[in-house]
Amino acid sequence: MRRMLVLLALLGACASLAPDSTCPAQCRCTLNSSGGTIARCSTLDAAEQQFSGNIQRLEVSNIAPQDGWLNTLEDRLFVDLGLSHLDSIKITNTSLKSIDINAFRGLPNLYDLDLSDNNIVIIDPDTFEFSAFLHRLVLAGNPLKPDVSKYLLKSESLTELDISRCNLSTITPEMFSKLDNLIFLNLASNYLKDIGHFWKYKDFEFVEELDLSDNQIQKIDTKILSEHSELVTLNLRKNLLQSFDYVDIPELEDLDISQNRFQEINANTFKNVPEVIHVNMSYNQIHFIAEDSFIHVPNLKHLDLSHNKINGPLPVYMLTKNPDIENLKLSGNKNMKVFTGEEGLSGQHNNLYILDISDCGLEVIKSNSFQRMENIGTLNLSNNAIRTLDADVFSRLKRLSVLDISNNQLLTLNTSLFSANSELRKLIVSGNPLMNFSPKLFMHVHRLHYLDASHCQLSEVWSFRDAAFMNTHKILANLEFFNLSNNNMKHLHINDFGSAHALTTVDIRNNPMSCTKHFTELIQWFISQEIDPERQKNELSTELLDFDNNDRAVEKSIEWKEVIEQVCPTSTDLAISVKKFKNVVGSETIKVIEEEPKQHKKEMTTETTNTDSTLTLLIPGVDLGDIFPANESPEQTEEDPKEKGEELLRYYNIYGWIYWTFVLFVFVLLMAIINLTGALCCRQAPARPSYIGPVGGYVRTKNDGGSLYYKLYEECSVPNTPIVKNKTVVLDFNQFLKKPNAYNIVKDIDTLPSQV
Repeated sequence: MRRMLVLLALLGACASLAPDSTCPAQCRCTLNSSGGTIARCSTLDAAEQQFSGNIQRLEVSNIAPQDGWLNTLEDRLFVDLGLSHLDSIKITNTSLKSIDINAFRGLPNLYDLDLSDNNIVIIDPDTFEFSAFLHRLVLAGNPLKPDVSKYLLKSESLTELDISRCNLSTITPEMFSKLDNLIFLNLASNYLKDIGHFWKYKDFEFVEELDLSDNQIQKIDTKILSEHSELVTLNLRKNLLQSFDYVDIPELEDLDISQNRFQEINANTFKNVPEVIHVNMSYNQIHFIAEDSFIHVPNLKHLDLSHNKINGPLPVYMLTKNPDIENLKLSGNKNMKVFTGEEGLSGQHNNLYILDISDCGLEVIKSNSFQRMENIGTLNLSNNAIRTLDADVFSRLKRLSVLDISNNQLLTLNTSLFSANSELRKLIVSGNPLMNFSPKLFMHVHRLHYLDASHCQLSEVWSFRDAAFMNTHKILANLEFFNLSNNNMKHLHINDFGSAHALTTVDIRNNPMSCTKHFTELIQWFISQEIDPERQKNELSTELLDFDNNDRAVEKSIEWKEVIEQVCPTSTDLAISVKKFKNVVGSETIKVIEEEPKQHKKEMTTETTNTDSTLTLLIPGVDLGDIFPANESPEQTEEDPKEKGEELLRYYNIYGWIYWTFVLFVFVLLMAIINLTGALCCRQAPARPSYIGPVGGYVRTKNDGGSLYYKLYEECSVPNTPIVKNKTVVLDFNQFLKKPNAYNIVKDIDTLPSQV
C-alpha cells in the first residue's frame, strides 16, 4: 500500500512537470509550486510561436548567438506572443543587445525583470515608464554606457535596482533622479572611485540598502550620507578605504568594511553611527585597537575582527560599553598570542554566545579569560599552540554547547575539565597528540552527541576496565557521532561502544587495525545496531523510496564491507562475501553467500579457513564457526548450512502464511467486537454536553460566536499508525452510530488466503 501511494505521488509530480500541449515549439511549459505556469524557451519569435493559456513566468537563458536567438526585443513582442499575463521575465546570458522602448508594453502585471549577463549597451530611459507594478530590475553583467547627463531610468514603482558588474566608472545625481521610490541599489563590482556628488541628490533619501562592494573607493566624505536617514545597510567590502572616522549615517545598523586597508580603530571610527549593530572589519591590516573604540555603539551585537594583525592581549575596556555583544570573531590574528590580561575584559557580557579565537597563536588559556562571559555557547579555540588546559578553565561556562579545541598541542586532558559543562553537545579534539582518554572526562557531559577524536595518537578507545566503568555509569549514552579515524588503534571491541546506546555513525578508517575475530564481531554488531560508517563519496545509493529493514541491513553490510576490505585485503585462495541478509520469521536469519567456482574450493585447506583473516574477510559480520565447525573440512560441511536454511525457508513458506493469516483474522474479529460493544455502550449512556459537532456535521462555536480550539498539528511524540502491507481493515464507525444493529467491515478479500 505504501509503495502504491508513493507511486501515485510520483505520477502526480510527473504530471505537474509534464510539458503543456499548448506550448509552442522550442518551449517547455510546467507548473510551479505556487500553481502558476512557467515557460522555458530557447528562442522567441512572434511569427512562429504563439502561447495559449495563462503563462506567468518566462525564462530564456544560456542561448549562444549561433543558436538563432534574436538580438532585439521588438515592439510589443510579449503581447504578440500571447504572454500578456506575465509577472516575471528572465532573459539571461544571451546575445541580447537592444530593447525597443515599447517591448514591455501591454504587460500590466510585470513585477520582476531579470536581464543580467547579456550584451545590452544602451536602454531607453522611458522603457519602463508604463510598467506600473515593476518592483525589481536586474541589469547586472551588461556593458552599459548610459548618458550620465540624463536620468538612467524612469519608474515610480521600482524599489530594487541591480547594476553591478556593468563597467561603470562614473555616476551622477541625474542618473537616479527619476527613481524616487528606490530602496535597494546594487553598484557592486564596478570601477567607482568617488560617490560624493551623486549621493547628494535630495530625492535619493529613501534608499535603505546600498551595495558599493568591490570598487575602487578610497575615501568617503564624512557628511555625504548624513541627510539620508533611511540608510540601514552599507556594504563597502573590498575597496581601498583606510578610514571611516566621522562618517555620519545616523540610522545605519549593518556595516561591512572588510577587505579594505584599515590599520587601526579609534574612538572616532564609529562615532557618528550610534545605531550600528553589525560591524565586519575582517581581512584588513588592523594592528591597534583603542580602549574607547566602541563606546559610541552601545547596540553592537556582532563584531568581526578576524584575519587582521591584532596583538594581544585585547584592551581591558574595549567592550565595556557593549553589554549586548553576542558574536565576537577574532580568528586568524596570528600575532595575538594572549587573548586577555589577568583581569579579562571589563564589563558584563552576559549575551555573548559565540566566541571565535581560533588560529591566533594562543599558547595559554586561563579561566579568568572568560570571566563575565558565562553564557558562551560556542567556543572555538582550534588551530592554536595550546599545550595544556587547567581543570577549571571552562568552569565559568555553564552553558557551553559547542567546543572546538582541535589542532593544538594537547598531550592529555584533565578528567575534571568538563565537570561544569553539563550542556556540552559537540566536542572536537581532533589533531592533538592525545594518546588516550579517561572515561571520567565525560562523566558530566550527559548530552554530548558529537565527538571528533580523529587525527590523534590514540592506541585504544578505552581499556577493558574503563569500558565496564562507562557501562555502569552510562557515560556517552547519548553519543550519536564518534570519529576515531586516522589514529594508531590496532584493536577494537564491542565493549568500547557498549555504553553508547544512541550511536548512529562511527568512523574508524585509516587505523592500523588487526584482522581478528573481535573486529569481525564488532562489525557484525555495528550492522545489527544499524550504525553507519562515515559516508564515502562512492557510497551506495538507496533504492527509490524503499526503506524496508532488510534493505537497510543489506546497505549497511555493503558500506561496512569497504571498511573490512581495508583491514583484511582480499585473499587469492578464498573469496566469499556477504551478498544479502534476509529476515524470514522472528529472529531466524538465512545467510546466503556467494561462492567461487568449485575448483577453487577443492584447493582450499583446513589451515586456511582457521586463520583470523579468513574469518574477517570472507563473511563480514558473520561467525564462520556456524558454517565450518572446528576440526572439519569445508568439503564435509559446506552443504549442511545451505540445506538446513533451504529446508527452514521451505517450511515457513508453506506454513507461515497460514499462521499469520489466522492471527490477523483473530485480531480483526476482536477489534470488531470491541468497537461494536463500545458503540452500544455509547448509545445507552446518558447524553453529555458536546464541544464538537457530530461526525461529519458542522463546527460548533461558543455562545459569543467565537470558534472553539482545535488542535492544529500532531505532537511529535505521537507514533505513526503502523502500516500492514497487503491487508487492509477499515471499520466504519459512522455506521455504528447511525445503525446500532449493524456494522460494516470492509476487507481486502484478494489478499486473504482461500483456506481461511
